[in-house]
Amino acid sequence: MVAYKKAQGLPISTIVLIVIGLLVLFIIIAFFTGAFSKVSGNVKTAAGDSGEVQISQSQTRCAQWCLQMQGHTDDATKLVSSYCKNTVIIAGAPPVNCWQGPVFYPCEGAPAGCHL
Repeated sequence: MVAYKKAQGLPISTIVLIVIGLLVLFIIIAFFTGAFSKVSGNVKTAAGDSGEVQISQSQTRCAQWCLQMQGHTDDATKLVSSYCKNTVIIAGAPPVNCWQGPVFYPCEGAPAGCHL
């Protein structure tokens, strides 16, 4: 009869703790070297430069300006409102008014001189 010797080894719980410790060490090193800021910057750039997101944000801003303008009663005050005077900027395009492309947010009640 052959007798087998029991092998000496590390328990599985010790191996798991070592792996978790190495993972935490890696995260700490990445944090202090600035690796996370580079990744988050790339994510922000990818999300923020989306033309559709910028157009949607501009339309929201124009809607707010339109509501403010509609609160005025005379055309002279409406002509100097944010809706008539301010422009929005979409990346890669010159500044445009709310009623121009690519924003295309017309405002009911805007005086004729506003869209010049």
